[in-house]
Amino acid sequence: VHGDTPHGGTMSSTFARALSARRSAALLAAVGAASSLGAGFLFSRDSVGPSERTKRRLYPPSAEYPDLRKHNNCMASNLTPAIYARLCDKVTPAGWTLDQCIQTGVDNPGHPFIKTVGMVAGDEESYEVFAELFDPVIEERHNGYNPRTMKHPTDLEARKDHRLSKILENLRLQKRGTGGVDTAATGNIFDISNLDRLGKSEVELVQLVIDGVNYLIDCERRLERGQDIRIPAPVSQSRG
Repeated sequence: VHGDTPHGGTMSSTFARALSARRSAALLAAVGAASSLGAGFLFSRDSVGPSERTKRRLYPPSAEYPDLRKHNNCMASNLTPAIYARLCDKVTPAGWTLDQCIQTGVDNPGHPFIKTVGMVAGDEESYEVFAELFDPVIEERHNGYNPRTMKHPTDLEARKDHRLSKILENLRLQKRGTGGVDTAATGNIFDISNLDRLGKSEVELVQLVIDGVNYLIDCERRLERGQDIRIPAPVSQSRG
């Protein structure tokens, strides 16, 4: 439609400007809506704390529980459907899941005569988030060591204790090199023998070695449990 306007323009140019303005307004509105949606999405992600993160699953835990009947590893020995159901939706702050922890044990059933661990920790928090499975696996792998109730000793061997020499002296024993007299100790392995050579019968000397070695074994076991050891009272050096 063409026609003159009171201001000297045409009706077609006026209509075109109005249409262009409407399109610009609509475009800006669309951009604004998209920006608001994006901001809302980012805010939603940032508002979720790491400790509260969970993973949504398409199927129930029972449908995704792995078949471990032919597996020989510590993970397979301790994972149950109930534990899997409680842990499968949890996620560590770094995004690590239970399925990622156990995947290596699922893919590698293990050797019938060599029992492996069968799981890995993806980050430090894995040991806490999935503690219900990690704790029994650690306990089995490390011969009953419970990471929740036990403290690992810094030194498990009595032969490295500074009191060993005095303990041996009071037991009337001595330590020599790995190969006996005039030899060096290899790998902290000593030859334990009688300190006395005269003044006692052979039976008495053998019994001193038996009693003394048993005492040393007891000392090592006490150190393994985190308990202290004591220096025994001196054994009599003469008969009667």
